[in-house]
Amino acid sequence: MSGISGYSAISFSIFNTHASVVFNNIKDYLSFSKEKNWIYSKGKINIHDIYFPEPLMGGNHLPKFSIWDLAYNKDTSVFMINLADNWYRRLKRYTGLFGGRCFQFYISIDPKVNFPAFIMNCFEDGENIRTVQLICEGDKWSFFQDGKAFPFENKNIYKKRKIRDRLTAELLIEYSSKIGCKVMSDQTWLNESEAYGGIKTSWD
Repeated sequence: MSGISGYSAISFSIFNTHASVVFNNIKDYLSFSKEKNWIYSKGKINIHDIYFPEPLMGGNHLPKFSIWDLAYNKDTSVFMINLADNWYRRLKRYTGLFGGRCFQFYISIDPKVNFPAFIMNCFEDGENIRTVQLICEGDKWSFFQDGKAFPFENKNIYKKRKIRDRLTAELLIEYSSKIGCKVMSDQTWLNESEAYGGIKTSWD
């Protein structure tokens, strides 16, 4: 499955801003928050260095992230972090501090993962303006949506009688492509563009 071959789940965020701008803003944000013990770097992207085969669950893991521009869409950058929560609160706050729009995706590729989930969020100016998600807890699937749907969304599928069928990996991959990030393209994940990264080496 292209550059994400072998992944059981993948999470990432899409910014409508150049990677260098987002990177510098994130550094400023962490500095404002008085966070310590961060090491920053630049180099070629290797998503396996961020996480594999899926992002880490729970809050006991030191964060590690990378961000890079898409070779085929210079106005769009992709952010990946090793944490399954995708830095939800921080990136929402980021858009409040620095403006712009950020889409977040969590896509379970292997249906046999422990906690299958299909999630899309959109942040703008510090607010979550759109959420659509399908998650499984135990044996029970639950579907939730909030905010105004985007024109690219297939709203009819959300009405399906079987909850499990209301959101799929294929549909979220399609949504991501319409935003400007082609999940199934090697050019996205095996990018020759310069990537900017950060690793927290220890807790404050």
